[in-house]
Amino acid sequence: MSLPIDFVASATALKCYEVCARKFQHRYLDHVPTAGPDAESAEQMQRGELFHRLVLWHDLGLDTDVILQTADDPVLETQWAAYRSFGNTLGVDGSRVQHDQSLVARCGGFPVLAKVDALVVDPAGCVTIYDWKTTERPSPARFTDSHQSKVYPYVVWEVLRRRPGVALTDPAQVRLIYWFPSQPEEPLEIPYSPGRLAAGSGWLDGLLSTIASDCEFHMTTDRTRCQKCEYIVHCGVKPEDGDPLELDEDYHRTMELEDDSSFDHAVWPH
Repeated sequence: MSLPIDFVASATALKCYEVCARKFQHRYLDHVPTAGPDAESAEQMQRGELFHRLVLWHDLGLDTDVILQTADDPVLETQWAAYRSFGNTLGVDGSRVQHDQSLVARCGGFPVLAKVDALVVDPAGCVTIYDWKTTERPSPARFTDSHQSKVYPYVVWEVLRRRPGVALTDPAQVRLIYWFPSQPEEPLEIPYSPGRLAAGSGWLDGLLSTIASDCEFHMTTDRTRCQKCEYIVHCGVKPEDGDPLELDEDYHRTMELEDDSSFDHAVWPH
């Protein structure tokens, strides 16, 4: 099976393939519908979506109280109060700040997407990628070499180094910061470097080549993952009671964008 001509790689899609190629096939190639997440996961996803919407509305000068009053969610209100204190510091040093940026670079002949929550370019040309994480802060090891930590800096580097008005000449000028409104004083910073660029681009090119040449899309050998997969009924595996579906963080936000061709025109303003 070859990849469709409109396939767009993302950190979420690449992680899905490495976890289970069959799940990748169901989700990204065959577009098999699912029943959706359980109630707790759905609540977490909705809170995350509303938090990102609040940031965007605030940036556009819209009334964020409308979202907060409609949601009636004390946790979201606490998270938003933390962001208001933090977000007001962005750009105070003359940096350019752009929220909700959809950037696409190419690798191995395929478009690779990064859905960036905020991009900050300081007067010296250094670029900070911000990603808002509305879940609890996990151990740093989870993020250091994650798919997102490899894909996002690569895409931002490839796109912005070609943009007029951005003096980006060294990968070390790029960094990725995961910011947690539940723990606003403990952001997690992932620095970039020429070494990480070389390693990340090689990994990405190799993985995309593997996916493109895959004709079988085998199931994972870890059957415990199957019990938490929304596609279990399509793989001949008997579901067991008591296992909630596994939540892919940011999956629905990413899929919403991948279904929208508008990101083809996403550029950094001159």
